[in-house]
Amino acid sequence: MKRKDILLFAVFLFCVVYAAAQSHQHMGISAGPSFAMSDFAKTDLQDSTSGFAKTGVGINFVYAFRMSHNLGFQLNISYNSNNLDNIKLAESAQELNPGTSFSVGYLNPWNSGNLLFGPYLRFPVTSHLSFDVRGLIGFNGSYSPDFTINGISETGEKIEYKRYAAKSFNFGYSAGAGFKYRINNYYILLFGDYSGTNAKFNSVTGIGWNNEPYNIYFTQKISSLRISLGFAYIL
Repeated sequence: MKRKDILLFAVFLFCVVYAAAQSHQHMGISAGPSFAMSDFAKTDLQDSTSGFAKTGVGINFVYAFRMSHNLGFQLNISYNSNNLDNIKLAESAQELNPGTSFSVGYLNPWNSGNLLFGPYLRFPVTSHLSFDVRGLIGFNGSYSPDFTINGISETGEKIEYKRYAAKSFNFGYSAGAGFKYRINNYYILLFGDYSGTNAKFNSVTGIGWNNEPYNIYFTQKISSLRISLGFAYIL
């Protein structure tokens, strides 16, 4: 990066920090169910985009500052955890292999974290209640599940497939809307947020059906809808 670019970035950062220091600010935390969406929720082994993700839990930390009566910016740090649908995974494996019964065990679920920044618009409803809309972009880090598929045929032959957890770091985004209700120096928060990323797992290891180790890569579209309830402190 050139010296001029560094200087411009430093000036921009100073302006943002200064504006935040002069403006209305709040920080808070909320949590609620995280619903797997689209490919992330698919349960078909013949479709490589299937994530077999169930409804999980999401947690969100927010720091926000308002530049004007209606416009502000916020930093969101969020975490989602979605269990693997082991029943659907076993059923899908059995559909592909009639005469063999399967069971699935897993150690780690889908885990995903976001560090996002962007603007939000505030629409006052009453003196205490406002409706906010936000759009954020930034970074996503995800871990894929660690699981084992065990199979046993009608003749008693046992087979096994293992996949170990892998990590991915990618671009992430989020769009959401919700309500803030003010009580003294606090807000009660109720928000719905859709978040997504195309997670690229470049080194996924395990033991295949032939009892041989493998190292593959795959891309998983991770998308979820989080409904969260929480509170924020007005600084």
